[in-house]
Amino acid sequence: WHYLLRIGMTLAGIIGLLQAFPDWGPGQAFFNALGIDTMRNWHHYFAYLVDFTIAYFVAYFVYKVLIKKQRMFSMIPTFKDMKDAIDMNLYILGMKKHEPQYSRFTFGQKIDFFLVLVGAPMLTITGLAMHYTQFSEPVIGGLGIAIVTVIHRGVALFLAWLILSVHIYYAHLAPGMFPMNPVILTGKMPVSRYKALYPLDTEPVLMKELEETVKKFKTGDVNNR
Repeated sequence: WHYLLRIGMTLAGIIGLLQAFPDWGPGQAFFNALGIDTMRNWHHYFAYLVDFTIAYFVAYFVYKVLIKKQRMFSMIPTFKDMKDAIDMNLYILGMKKHEPQYSRFTFGQKIDFFLVLVGAPMLTITGLAMHYTQFSEPVIGGLGIAIVTVIHRGVALFLAWLILSVHIYYAHLAPGMFPMNPVILTGKMPVSRYKALYPLDTEPVLMKELEETVKKFKTGDVNNR
C-alpha cells in the first residue's frame, strides 16, 4: 500500500505541479516536450493508481474488521496523543527534559495517516469533477468547477509540503533515522530500534525476543537451560 501510494502521489503530484505553474521554467519545458494532452493523461493515470490504492486499503480494512473480526483501532487518536503533542512541543521549547514515550503508533504518525486519508479522497473527488465536466458542470455549475479547481490545487500543495518536509524529516532524516529508515523497503526493523521508538509497546518486542530465544534453543546456539 505504501509503495503504490508513494509512486502514484509522487508522479501525479510532480506532473500536476508542472501543469499548475505553466509559466515556471520546468513547467514550460515539460509542456513543450510533451504537450498539454500528454501531461494531463499521465497525471490522470497516476491519479487512478492513487484511487486504486485507496480502494484497496478500504477493502482491506473492511475485510479485517468484518470478516476476520480484528479490532483495527490503533490509529484512532486518544487523550494520550493530545498530551504527547503538548509535551513534544514543550520539549522542543526546552521546557521539558525528555520527549514523551510512545506506544505504536505516535501522534505524528496518526496525523500523517488521517491527513492522507482525508486529503487523497478530496483530490480524487475534485479531480474527477474537473476531468469529467460533462457530468459535474450540470450539477455544480461553472463556479463550482472553479471552486473545486482551487481546492484541488490547495490540497495538493499542502500534501506535497507535508510529505516533503514533516513526513520525510521524521521518517528518515531525524537523529537515529538518517539517512533513511529502511523499514519502508523491508517492513522490518531491529528490536533495539523498535524499543527506542516505541518503548511503551512492549508486547511485540517481548514476543519477538521470545521467538528468537526459542529459535536459538532449537538450533543449539544457547548452552544454558
